[in-house]
Amino acid sequence: MEAKRSSSRRPMLVERINLLILLFFLLLCFPFRAFALDPFALCNSSYGNFTSNNPYQTNLKQLFTTLAANGPATGFNVTTVGQPPNQVYGLVFCRGDVSADDCRKCISDAGTQFTSLCPLQKEGTIWLDYCSLRYSNVSFFRVRDDEINYNWDSDNNTDPVKYTNMAVSLLNNLSSQATAGGFGLMFSTGVSSFNESFKIYGLVQCTRDLTIADCKTCLAKAAGFIPRCCSSQLGAIAFSKTCYTRYDSYQFFSSGTSAPSLNPTSPLASPPVNLVGPSRGS
Repeated sequence: MEAKRSSSRRPMLVERINLLILLFFLLLCFPFRAFALDPFALCNSSYGNFTSNNPYQTNLKQLFTTLAANGPATGFNVTTVGQPPNQVYGLVFCRGDVSADDCRKCISDAGTQFTSLCPLQKEGTIWLDYCSLRYSNVSFFRVRDDEINYNWDSDNNTDPVKYTNMAVSLLNNLSSQATAGGFGLMFSTGVSSFNESFKIYGLVQCTRDLTIADCKTCLAKAAGFIPRCCSSQLGAIAFSKTCYTRYDSYQFFSSGTSAPSLNPTSPLASPPVNLVGPSRGS
């Protein structure tokens, strides 16, 4: 009887082995591709550093807590904590397609990442896949940032000129949609057909403290940088502190959106920064 039971298991075992072999070859033929900004940080010492446990650090920790609490409701928030000379200005925005829960987790993670990436700098910006968080000891609200940073997919496309032109055209069209109709989400996603079986997906977004004109300019500069940095890649991200563009050959975004929230304050010029992360444009 034992021999018969052992024999009856053999076909099932063979089927499982065959299934594993099939899955292995499918992964070889159709590998999963994904890349993201997890994390990418710019840490700036031009406005000085702070020491551990001083009032600035206390205010900075409170700023991260406040942004994590207020940002997820709309996907955007600006706030200040404390009084000069230890006042901290902060801004956070989440990608327009992510849920409030994912936004909250991303903001919380960003605050935690800052402690190791920019441990003592009085100014810093960090990007993760779903959000970006920025802080400084001077106000940067409503000031467009034109310094373009970038990251790219490791896979190359087979027709760089055509593919890049279509990707940039898609991002430019999305930029027009994101800035149409006055103040709003300043966010848009879309897709373009490269050929009958291949598509290009795109996403653009600005921080909502910008004017429409500044958002258009920022997105145009980011999209325009792609042929210089990433023309042979299937996917790339070009972004500054105030706007974000991304394209790829798979749908990396969802259909969720959030409501706008604007809290403008006076502008102030941005200083040069030091890079901690993948790549940077000029």
